[in-house]
Amino acid sequence: LAAKPKGLQATPLSQIAETNIEWLSQGRIPLGAISIVVGPQGLGKTTWATFLSAATTTGLTSGTLAGQTSDVIFVSVEDDPAHTIRPRMRVAGANLRRVFILSTGRDGVHSSLTLPNDVNQLRQLVEQYKPRLMILDPVVALLPANIDSNKDQDVRRALAPVQKLAQDYGMAILCIMHLNKGEGTDLM
Repeated sequence: LAAKPKGLQATPLSQIAETNIEWLSQGRIPLGAISIVVGPQGLGKTTWATFLSAATTTGLTSGTLAGQTSDVIFVSVEDDPAHTIRPRMRVAGANLRRVFILSTGRDGVHSSLTLPNDVNQLRQLVEQYKPRLMILDPVVALLPANIDSNKDQDVRRALAPVQKLAQDYGMAILCIMHLNKGEGTDLM
């Protein structure tokens, strides 16, 4: 008989109990998981995420949390919080007391969150605020230079601790990604 590989275990599906999916947005954005919104720049991905954030803070989501107000963590590398994000959230009808913008300080320099490097600090904030939605916009800009965003394996490894965070706290994490512009190519 061959020896079992250390640390690996095979379990028949018959021994795994099914669980119901809970939704932030019914049939679209599951709680406890990462969802990715991909498209070319200018398509309205961030605008849609803003309206989803507003619905989350005011209890107007269509899923499991319908009627419940919840906090949102919004991480944006491209948009200024005072000039762009706050006005968009206000127009979308968000409860501004429930939307939190994240940034980190490193060596006196104000910078953005880096994944997976800052996941433990992020976990502490999630524990404190208990958000049900986190927006990462664009997620690729949050990856450190040593992670090749063109390699699926690198990105999956970087986001694995983020997925665990979503699962542990029953939170929806929405990752926004832009398609690369090809010369004369319509990627849609």
